[in-house]
Amino acid sequence: AIKELSSQLLAIDEPQRGVWLHALFFAVRQTHDSQFLTDLLARQPNLPPWCLTLIQTEAALLADPHATVPLALLSTVADAASPYISYYQIDRLIALGRYDNAMELLVAYGSRINPDEAAYHRLRIFSARGWTSLAEIEFDNILSQPLTARQITLICTFLIGQPNRALLSRYFVSFVRNRVPLS
Repeated sequence: AIKELSSQLLAIDEPQRGVWLHALFFAVRQTHDSQFLTDLLARQPNLPPWCLTLIQTEAALLADPHATVPLALLSTVADAASPYISYYQIDRLIALGRYDNAMELLVAYGSRINPDEAAYHRLRIFSARGWTSLAEIEFDNILSQPLTARQITLICTFLIGQPNRALLSRYFVSFVRNRVPLS
């Protein structure tokens, strides 16, 4: 149901295309359904080129996870039509264990990536590499800022994906100290 809903909204909700692509990719990864993406490309060939490229890339990765990393993941997009492009590229490189490539891309995009998102990616890379000291420094840097809904979401996403009691405790203390409104 999520695959169908997100693919339909992808075609009509232009401002939120990145969100719908992310939901679609989540659903097809859970069901291991690269064919759905291939069929979608045939059904909706009028999507913007950046969407088509990401869908093709995801379909290729799902069809053969051990294939060579698609070039679409390895280079920056000069005039990115959506901030989701850089997020997708770095997220997939991290998931594929290509931490050096992910960090190189993160650096290459520079200020074109939201600072909160860049910190989240660095935190994931450092943690995945087992670089505990750097991960803790990055985590503390995130917590040193006033907590926004976006930061809270990114921190919770990180802690769900990579549980860590010590970091959770530090986050909880910061959350309580900042008196984040529960809305």
